[in-house]
Amino acid sequence: MRALSIALVIAYHFAPARLPGGFIGVDVFFVISGYLITLSLLDLFGRTPAVGQALLEFWSRRARRLLPNALAVLVTAGLFALVALPDTALSRLGSDVSWASAYSINWLFIARSVDYLRWGETHASPLLNYWSLAVEEQFYLLWPLVLLILLLGTGHTRLRRAAIGTAALCALSLIYATVRGRDELTLTFFSSPARAWELLAGANLALWLRASRTPGASRAFGGALAWIGLAAIAWAAAVMSNDSRHPGPVTLLPVVGALLMVAGMGVQQGSWIARAMGCTPMRALGARSYSLYLWHWPTLVVGRQCWPTAPAWWGWALLGLSMLLAEAAFRWVESPVRWRWARGMPASRLLRASLLASGCVLLMGQGFTRLADQGARASILPNAVHRIAGLPPLAITRNDLPLVYANGCHLGVAPIEPAAKCRLGGAPGDPRVVLFGDSHAAQWIPALLPVSKSRGSALVSWTKSSCPSADVTVWNKAARGAYRECDLWREAVFAALARDGFALVIVSNLVDDETELIDRDTGARLRGAAAQQEFKAGLERTLRRLSAMGAVVLIRDSPRPRPDVLDCLYSGSIAGACERLRREALSQEPADMQAAQAVGVPVWDFSDDICGLQTCPVVMADGGRSMYRDDNHLSASFVASLAPAVDMRWPRGMAAAR
Repeated sequence: MRALSIALVIAYHFAPARLPGGFIGVDVFFVISGYLITLSLLDLFGRTPAVGQALLEFWSRRARRLLPNALAVLVTAGLFALVALPDTALSRLGSDVSWASAYSINWLFIARSVDYLRWGETHASPLLNYWSLAVEEQFYLLWPLVLLILLLGTGHTRLRRAAIGTAALCALSLIYATVRGRDELTLTFFSSPARAWELLAGANLALWLRASRTPGASRAFGGALAWIGLAAIAWAAAVMSNDSRHPGPVTLLPVVGALLMVAGMGVQQGSWIARAMGCTPMRALGARSYSLYLWHWPTLVVGRQCWPTAPAWWGWALLGLSMLLAEAAFRWVESPVRWRWARGMPASRLLRASLLASGCVLLMGQGFTRLADQGARASILPNAVHRIAGLPPLAITRNDLPLVYANGCHLGVAPIEPAAKCRLGGAPGDPRVVLFGDSHAAQWIPALLPVSKSRGSALVSWTKSSCPSADVTVWNKAARGAYRECDLWREAVFAALARDGFALVIVSNLVDDETELIDRDTGARLRGAAAQQEFKAGLERTLRRLSAMGAVVLIRDSPRPRPDVLDCLYSGSIAGACERLRREALSQEPADMQAAQAVGVPVWDFSDDICGLQTCPVVMADGGRSMYRDDNHLSASFVASLAPAVDMRWPRGMAAAR
């Protein structure tokens, strides 16, 4: 079954269109792991009276089995990035290496709001596959202790009581995943508590089978169970997709399928399907499943990033390369450590060695991140990839943010009320100028604030991440659901504007073809042209509503650089090679401009101040700073240089708000 699991995962990663639900291979493996680990623990507790020694023995076995190959991948990926990748990639990967070495990278991906099921649409981490290893290791750390508690007491019903307790924990975890998954699917996808029920389901099966001590069922019965389970897994792999609310109740299909397969082959190992799963090729693939899981993903990600426009045969070549790397690591790293070098080592000593090795890799990752962020790689590798001459270290560019990020005025996803005490400058009674929008509104603060102060106005900043001022419901990709916090916050801003008044409202938002919205009438997701049309209509509603209260201005969204602009700048390319054609950076008929024209709202368009006639540069004229801090936001340093352009457009003689 391990062979089946890895085959599903690899098929999904290399050909997602052909097997859209192949990601359920991980869920199948969770069930298998919970089952096998629980049987192993029961055997270990039975023959080792000393509980402490039994725990040390279990954890040392896990370390001996899992750490060598996992750390080999981390070291290989880190050294490759150090030599061949730009500072941007080295910084990200160094951080990933550190978290992965501590088996906690799933929480890092939660903090980053990573969408695993959209990995093909983003620059995925080469270590994204380590999330499931982190979940498993956290389970391996805690489950032996929980199982010991469940096994307290004596009598022939002890295993049944433990099974009932495990079933209760399993149900609680599933309920948690279901409830939290309504709004936070990124959290539940990577979260150990939300994934524990899948491992506990396998553990529960192991306890029931061990407690029942039922003699082998008929070959027909065992085979039927296994075939039904296989059919459920195959059906889930075929019908589930990136849009499935997974994990959650829908995940019961592959999990129950895996349970039926394990139970069917467990009670009758002579069935045809059990023999097929135990044939030599499947056993060989299963033995190498862990190594394949570790090596196929970084090979795929790095290979596709090196040649993003590669033909179809490149994917097959990467698959072949990943299989070669996995086989080499299995033969010369995983197997020797597991069966020879560390086999006779005392458990406590092996655990200390494992912690030391993991700690060294963790420090290596932190060191790589510091080298990249501080621009110090040239001190140890003079010939490695470096940034364009004159640019500051990567950390300075990435953190070239408006002050509203530091003072808490720019809100994240959760808050639903406008930030308090976000009046920037000005004296009581001065005209209030309100900035209203998402992070693409916040980026204009460095130019707006000095002009506002010089003109005797008070600037109020009300901005929220990924939340446009347009009256639309945004599809939250991370939560894979409606961004309700945005709708509530927007209405709260409207109420505050109506209550407190203003001299001028400045509206600005991200205008992007990739933005997804929700049709409020049908609940359908809107993409592409349909989403842009809805955005235009929603922005018109907002502009009309604001115009009824007072003066309104719209700032046109900034030109969009290349998606890999920082990678380009920090790879040693000449600045001109990182520029983008003006016609590609600027939409010809952007939705925000159309909405402003329809309502009759003035527009401040800084496109000519940012771009030339043919191209849009990405490095400031003095050659010292990047004009962008990421792949879509202008840097604060550059925006500050636009203050004279803002001053030219600033309205004269504004009256104080009522």
